[in-house]
Amino acid sequence: MPVLSYCAVDVGSLFSGISSLQIVKEVAGTNLYWPAYNINTLVSLSPGKAYVVAAADAGTIAFPQCSKSSVTTKQASKPVNHSPWNDLHYTASSHAIAFPAATFLNSGILPGDVLGVFIPEGVCAGRLEITNPNSTIAITAFANDEITAENDGFKNGEPLQFNVYRPETDQEFELEVSFNPALPNMGFFAAHGLSAVQSLKLQATGISENPEITFEVYPNPSHGVFKISLSSKSQNLRIQITDIRGSIIKELQFGASHSQIDLSGNPKGVYFLKLYDDGFVGMKKVVVE
Repeated sequence: MPVLSYCAVDVGSLFSGISSLQIVKEVAGTNLYWPAYNINTLVSLSPGKAYVVAAADAGTIAFPQCSKSSVTTKQASKPVNHSPWNDLHYTASSHAIAFPAATFLNSGILPGDVLGVFIPEGVCAGRLEITNPNSTIAITAFANDEITAENDGFKNGEPLQFNVYRPETDQEFELEVSFNPALPNMGFFAAHGLSAVQSLKLQATGISENPEITFEVYPNPSHGVFKISLSSKSQNLRIQITDIRGSIIKELQFGASHSQIDLSGNPKGVYFLKLYDDGFVGMKKVVVE
C-alpha cells in the first residue's frame, strides 16, 4: 500500500475503521503495527514509502488532507547490533513473531538481552534487543535473498529457531519455544507469515558457540544415509535430529559408531541435524530423497 499523503500519517488512526486488520509492516524493515497484540513500533506511515498490509476482509481507508508545505519525512534507522551474531540482511519478504508479555514471566529473560531467530544453517535472520520483558514484543524474521549466493535468510517451511545473547555476561542461551496454534504458521517460516509464542524458557545453562569445531554432512541430499566429518576431534559431541515439525527423531552420542546417520527408514523430506559439544556447535539441514 503506497502512502498517498504529503505528510506522515498516524497508522492507528488510518486503519481504525478496518476491524479485520491483521498487520501493517515496513518493507525490508522491522517496524510494524499489530493491533491484536497491541504492538505498534511503526507509529506513522511516511510519504513516498509503501507498506505491507494484511486484513481478513476488504476495507477502505481515507488519507487525511495534507499540504505540500507540511511535508514531513522520517528517516528509518536500522537497530544497532549488540550481539556477536551477523548483521541482518533486510529483504522485502518477512515473517512476524509475537512474544506476549505473559510468556516472559519466569522465563529467565532479562532487560538488555538480545533475542535472535536463526535459519537451520545458523545464520541470524532476525534480531531484537529486549528493553522491557514486561511488555509484548514482535521480532521480524527475514526471507533469504535469492539473488545472493549465500543463505542469508529463511526459506518457506523452515523452522524458526531462537537464541538469546546476554551482553552483560557474554553468554548465549538456547530458547525453548512453543507456538500458539491459533495462528496459521506455528513457528515455520512463510512469506509474510504470522506466528505467536505461547510459552518460552531459557535452557538451564548458557550455551556458548564453539568456533573451534565445524562439521559437514554428506552426501546431501541422500537416500537416508549421511556421514558427518568434523574439523577437530571432540569427546563430548552429542547429536539430535528433528523433523520439520520439530519432533525429535534421534538423539545419540557422536563416536566411531555414530559418525554415520541412517534415516533411510524415515519418510522422505527435510530433517535438521544439531550438534552439541561443551557448547553449541551448529545445525545442518539434510534432505532424504
